[in-house]
Amino acid sequence: MKPSAGTRLVISHAMAATAMSMPWPALLAAVWSSTHSDLLLGVTGALRMLPYIALSAFSGMLADRVRRSTVIRSSTALRVALLAGSALALQMQELVVAVGLAVLTVAMGTPAYPAAAAAMPSLAGDRSSRLTSFLVTAEVSAFVVGPALGGLLVAVGGQAWAIPASAVITLLALVLLARVRTGPIAQVVVPADRGRLRTVLQCRGVPLVISVVVVVNLVLSAASIGLLPLSESSWGSGERGFGIATAALGFGSLAAPLLQTVLGLRSSLLAGGAGLAIAGFAPGVAVAAAPLAVTGAAATVVECISTDVLQRAVPDHLRAFSLGLTDAAMVTAALLGALLPSVLVSLTGPSVSFVILGALLFLTAGFVQLLMSSPSNAPQSPVNVAVE
Repeated sequence: MKPSAGTRLVISHAMAATAMSMPWPALLAAVWSSTHSDLLLGVTGALRMLPYIALSAFSGMLADRVRRSTVIRSSTALRVALLAGSALALQMQELVVAVGLAVLTVAMGTPAYPAAAAAMPSLAGDRSSRLTSFLVTAEVSAFVVGPALGGLLVAVGGQAWAIPASAVITLLALVLLARVRTGPIAQVVVPADRGRLRTVLQCRGVPLVISVVVVVNLVLSAASIGLLPLSESSWGSGERGFGIATAALGFGSLAAPLLQTVLGLRSSLLAGGAGLAIAGFAPGVAVAAAPLAVTGAAATVVECISTDVLQRAVPDHLRAFSLGLTDAAMVTAALLGALLPSVLVSLTGPSVSFVILGALLFLTAGFVQLLMSSPSNAPQSPVNVAVE
């Protein structure tokens, strides 16, 4: 039995989104080995975030004005070409070109998710809700699983493997889209609502969860960049240790459904902070891997709980706006987090910097405890159980 168009779209998007994130551990390792600059390492990590901040609004408009299957197919094809070019540039030791093409790859990928999510109802019919949930899971997981796979390839084969592999995976994703075609888009003029932001932020619990998810993404991004100097200076494992640690942090997110059954928001923050602090003073990557995996899972649990609060607390006609607002805030925080290790490592050293990052999550847990004691700030039942 052949998979439906909706199923092929979900699988294709999962492959292409994951592949788009795979080159970055190799690029970070190349930047570090060439410069040993904490600042350039942080800037390189931040460049991955910029297209999401700069192009998310335009991408959404594009997906509402052009046939969505055309947007998705064009985005995927452009990513194949750009990834191939980045791989060639890195092989030729043109590091600036390799990083620039990887940034363009992310830019070309930004329209794919809104177009895919908007196309799902017409493609999947009665199965739209179930397939949309898989699509969202793929999009969220790709951001951490892609670097995890890339880190494993760096650990196994060095810098030369990750980018060519990502180009091949994206090409296979393009093949899956061959017979996926959506209908024309009905043009509907929607009046602007200047009170959207104010209305969303007045919903009970929403400012709390947006604040928490911003801190978590800042810390997680800083930790993912800080793993490289930690591996080299404290563990003596170099790129291999960095690759393994990146994989542990990324693949740990897949354990989030299991962790979510026993942890609420505050407990997840405490678990994530403890994982970072333990990893900072671990004698080697073998000991640090498990705590880092717990941190990755706990951070994803926080995002799941935050999304649940937004879905329940925000009116239906503003729900997508609230989720988009949160995504923009998360990516901005991740960009700033990528720059943080250049300051922390130079001031305190890599081990202490991880303890500081863990302490930020502990403080955030205390902040949640303080605000939850006020009924006006607490999310409405039954979300309180998850948050507590």
